[in-house]
Amino acid sequence: MYFQPYVDASGLHLPTFQDIQNYLIERAKSIFGQDIYLENDSQDMQYIATVSKCIYDAFLCCQLAYNSQSPQTAIGAGLDSLVKLNGIQRNAATYSKVEVTCVGEPGTKIAAGVVQDTQLYRWDLPENQTLPSSGVLTCIATCEVPGNITVAPGEIQSILTPQYGWYTVSNSGAATPGVPTETDTELRARQNLSVALPSQTPLNAT
Repeated sequence: MYFQPYVDASGLHLPTFQDIQNYLIERAKSIFGQDIYLENDSQDMQYIATVSKCIYDAFLCCQLAYNSQSPQTAIGAGLDSLVKLNGIQRNAATYSKVEVTCVGEPGTKIAAGVVQDTQLYRWDLPENQTLPSSGVLTCIATCEVPGNITVAPGEIQSILTPQYGWYTVSNSGAATPGVPTETDTELRARQNLSVALPSQTPLNAT
């Protein structure tokens, strides 16, 4: 049954989509008569369903705003804003890195070099690298995709930005994986620790 949204000791209460739609159907029948045709294939019913969806979406937006008042229920940007009050912020994602070996003509300059692994991930070389007199350059390549991207030894062999004098690329070791953006659950746990009361005795700490 439809009811006006309200807040009590247990939180925010909202009618469901079906409650809203049934209420609008009842109102339509009271205005146009009980014999009004309101099956799903009617224009009037389609209009009522559309209005019901808009009203329900607005109520859900109110629910998100209400939930954003507490770190335990806030999500996304709302949670980010709340934890700032405790002096912390969401940990950003980091990028995987791997040591690669470039072989080519001594003195060759590699500008904005990009290589690719067997999983089709792209790895960026540091800007403006120059092959030494040995023709072998070792440098750290950074994955273009943040997060836990792994690559095994020997999986980087493709040069995506061919340059004259640069012959091959390879990796003899595995990548050091990055980490994804801190999730809401992880951030809430860290926020809980940041406001935890210190132990007053050794017994309380166990």
